[in-house]
Amino acid sequence: PTAVLDGVDGIVLGAETLRGLFPILTVKTVLLCAKQAQSAFDNNQYFSNLMKRTHFLSQLESMASSTVRVADKIQAGLIVVVTGSGRTARLVAKYRPDVPVIALTVPRIRADAFNRWHYSGRHQARQSMIVRGLYPMLAVGTADEGGILEDCVERAADLGIAGADQNIVILFNPPGSEVPVIKLVSVDRQGKKMDRRVGSVANNMFSASSVSVLGGSSGSESSLDERDVGIFP
Repeated sequence: PTAVLDGVDGIVLGAETLRGLFPILTVKTVLLCAKQAQSAFDNNQYFSNLMKRTHFLSQLESMASSTVRVADKIQAGLIVVVTGSGRTARLVAKYRPDVPVIALTVPRIRADAFNRWHYSGRHQARQSMIVRGLYPMLAVGTADEGGILEDCVERAADLGIAGADQNIVILFNPPGSEVPVIKLVSVDRQGKKMDRRVGSVANNMFSASSVSVLGGSSGSESSLDERDVGIFP
């Protein structure tokens, strides 16, 4: 329990499951203890302390922390982060929101200088599994932004991650935009698909003067990573 309250992302068992007589029972017991400790975790206090200790935030991390704050204020049931490398989703998870975070990874196929094709997406999604609170999901369907987000909400509802009439906070980079956007949507009353658009906030919250158009993971120049190249953060 102490490790969970300290903010660890995972717990590794050694001899208990390697040579122990009751490996399955051990895992179930640890999981139960972790859930009990998580229920006592003060997410708001953790967020406040983390913000007080942080003297500078890049543009990208500012949007990540704002996403967590918005989700808390509107009592959202889910956060969706559209990402290419998973870095933006990890920044959101850093602030320990008390709701699940879907790391919606957009697969990409691109050619290098030698005209060799490279596929990315699955590896980045798998890497997100080790981070506390992140649920990796590969984007499918059309390349249209609206279609990708609607499909994500439908799958989240089918998996039971999002419930009927719940608000959802989405952090993404719209095509043609140089700054991330926090979009608020909700699930319909049947709990099956996206219902109505609640609104859009934080667009143009920061100056785009230090943002590169090539930076799909929009942030300050020092925070850009070539693995994030694309239209999504």
